[in-house]
Amino acid sequence: MSAPNFCFAHAAGASDQEREQERGYQPNQWPCHPDDEQRIAALHDFHLLDTDFEEPFDRLATLAARHFDVPIALVSLVDTDRQWFKAAEGLPVRQTCRDAAFCTHAIMPGAPTIFEINDAAEDKRFCDNPLVTGDPWIRYYAGRALVCDGQPIGTLCLIDRKPRPPLDDSQRKELIMFADMVVDLVYRRQLAKQYEIVQSQLYKKTDELQAKNRELSDLVDTANAPIFAVDRHLVVTAWNQKVSQLTSIPADFIKGASIRCLASGAPSEHVDTLEVSFRALQRAVNGERVECFEMMIQSKVHGRQVLLQVSAEPQLNEDGRPIGAVCIGEDVIARRRIEEKQREMRELQRSNEQKDHFLACMSHEMRTPLNGLLGMLQLALLSEECANTTELKRQLQQARNSGTLLLNLINDLLDTARLRSGQLSLEPCHFELLPTVRESVDVLRHRASEKGLRFICEMDPALEGVRVHSDPTRLSQVLLNLLWDE
Repeated sequence: MSAPNFCFAHAAGASDQEREQERGYQPNQWPCHPDDEQRIAALHDFHLLDTDFEEPFDRLATLAARHFDVPIALVSLVDTDRQWFKAAEGLPVRQTCRDAAFCTHAIMPGAPTIFEINDAAEDKRFCDNPLVTGDPWIRYYAGRALVCDGQPIGTLCLIDRKPRPPLDDSQRKELIMFADMVVDLVYRRQLAKQYEIVQSQLYKKTDELQAKNRELSDLVDTANAPIFAVDRHLVVTAWNQKVSQLTSIPADFIKGASIRCLASGAPSEHVDTLEVSFRALQRAVNGERVECFEMMIQSKVHGRQVLLQVSAEPQLNEDGRPIGAVCIGEDVIARRRIEEKQREMRELQRSNEQKDHFLACMSHEMRTPLNGLLGMLQLALLSEECANTTELKRQLQQARNSGTLLLNLINDLLDTARLRSGQLSLEPCHFELLPTVRESVDVLRHRASEKGLRFICEMDPALEGVRVHSDPTRLSQVLLNLLWDE
């Protein structure tokens, strides 16, 4: 449990030393620093409390003990209700309660530069202090406040178990120098910790940046467009999979080499074109954005030629100065092939449309005289002369059947043209199924008999009276085509 802060009241005119001597030791009570809250906050900011022993602090404490010939030297940090030792030469404990701490007095405003007690047993303030009346049996104490960030966070103190005379001027200066070295260590340690934090953050940011660079590199490398980059000297720094695929030049072969090596071994008619491309790249690496210039690349492996249409964007450093260029290309030859295929498809489509239009017109033109011919044949079959002449009737029926077949073929051509143009329409309605089927069967029954075939159609009686929703004309067409094909 934290000990309460306590402020003493004194008679007016009494000196600080006299007031201190009036107090004596009081458990759980100690002089309260007027800025104790800010002082403790400053102490905690250094992250020294409850840490392991550290050799630089230990060496200073040991050196101070030997230099001043005392058994105990401490780097003591005064916390809320305790004093905690960052270094403890000659003392086996790491902390004591603040109410018994001599260092609490050494950090008070107005305390001497070096707070020195020559014989604690004879000093009313400390004679009944448990650190005097018991282990470690303090008799002599000299403490120099450690002031960091303007706040006394603790002391470097010297302790002896026997009374000692006051420090002379030379010794006082030396103790101050030792304390200053402790303060330097505190700041150095803080800087080292801050450096570790910054370095850790830097490593983390570097890892994140490298991950993003890898992600961007993978994105560029797997892009469906040919992408490459050059530095100020036109040395290739990036060459993605697509450009490798198009040119058959692997990235390992071209990266680190000058882009001008592409001109080596190129046909003479392409060298001038490449020089124009190189000049465009040079403008880009000088800071100018260059749009749509052509670059002919010939593979040294397969001899393949690739014509790229390239746009180059300057690559800038953090100061905005150009350090290279990133180039995105398009395979012009492949694009031209695609455009040629598209033109061929359009020509084919126009040809099909013209053919369909011709078939539709021809079908209409042929159906008119054919319908007239079929009508005349029907009239002839109904005449008395035909009724009395069997051979004439047979010939007229054969002519009518052939004409009907030709009309069906013409209708099929017209329907095909309509179907290709998306103009074939259906006229669905409700009708009885079997009468429509019988009509289709009767059309071909005579045709089968002429070939010496028997045409048998068996229908399930359960279908009598069954009505369906469809287009009867198209259904008859399907049946006739199916039976005719068979």
